[in-house]
Amino acid sequence: MAATHSEKKKLRPMNDEQLSHTFEQLSMLLGAGIPPAEALDIMLRDKDNKELSGAYQILLDQLMKGASLNEAARESGLVPAYAIQLLKIGELTGSLDDVCSRLSSFYEAESELRGALRDAFYYPMIMAVMMFVLVIVLLSRVLPIFSQIFRQLGTSVSGIAAVLMNISSALSRYYAVFITLLLLLALLSFYFSSTEKGRAQFHRLFQKFPPTRSLAEEIAVSRFAAGMQLTQSSGLDTRESLSLCRDIVENDAVAARIDLCMQSLQAGNPFQEALGNAGIFSGFYSAMIRVASMTGHLDTVMGYIARHYREETDRRIDAALSRIEPAMVAILAVLIGGILSFISQPLPYRSFSSGLSAPLPENWMPARRRSRSLR
Repeated sequence: MAATHSEKKKLRPMNDEQLSHTFEQLSMLLGAGIPPAEALDIMLRDKDNKELSGAYQILLDQLMKGASLNEAARESGLVPAYAIQLLKIGELTGSLDDVCSRLSSFYEAESELRGALRDAFYYPMIMAVMMFVLVIVLLSRVLPIFSQIFRQLGTSVSGIAAVLMNISSALSRYYAVFITLLLLLALLSFYFSSTEKGRAQFHRLFQKFPPTRSLAEEIAVSRFAAGMQLTQSSGLDTRESLSLCRDIVENDAVAARIDLCMQSLQAGNPFQEALGNAGIFSGFYSAMIRVASMTGHLDTVMGYIARHYREETDRRIDAALSRIEPAMVAILAVLIGGILSFISQPLPYRSFSSGLSAPLPENWMPARRRSRSLR
């Protein structure tokens, strides 16, 4: 059944994982000599593609009206402009199946990268929420016991210990409220980060935050190199390649350098010189690109550079994740140790140094706990 116009409006653009899956299946079917319309009809009938059936139906409807695959993708609004342009090149050169295969690999790598970044973002958030819950439990459940001891011993508290006791008293009265608010805040944060606006805010923060700025630029350069490798191997000229790759880097600083490179090309400078002056790559890689441009192996070198940057990015993300857990544990230990240290200071020294001569009163324990212990 054909998708209606309103259904088309409801569909979101395909994500990286869906694009990789779609282009992989198209590559296999087109490589077997099956026309695009028939290939999409086969994909539409596949039960494993139920989630994408609406998108495939829209593309198939356009093909049945006589549109080419790249025109159908452009009209659908479900496929990025970068992929659409490469599909057009594939149709013109008769290598559509090969282009689809390369696009599948490209978006698979993008999906893996975004997954790694998601883990790097969510893991510390989950650890932080758990840490706050433990501190709240300590303040609302453990510190009241100390408060009861102080009252039984007739010991007064002051300074930080008094502040902690006041916080403990408030938390013990509204314990459920605080826990509920904390969990709601965490859930809202996770929900917001999953929305388009939330992802945009996170991406902007990721670019600007000093500890992650260099990693964000490294990821963008990796995308640029992978995009250049794909466009150059597909037969696109250098200027069009630069224009398309500028849209996929998703980084303002790297996009500005690509703009400088394009301006230098328009001024009549050779590509290798324009790229080197823009400062997108380090001197070593710029030298490699200079030689590759003269020997006609630019796509191969760009593929090598993209792999290097991707491996370096993965290494940095893994290293950051491996440091987060011990850092969080250390922070939690310092917090708990500090709280207990401040609280235990008002306790009379004699109560611990000469426990036999100055035992604690029999009724120091809260009534509820005392009744349990007597059982």
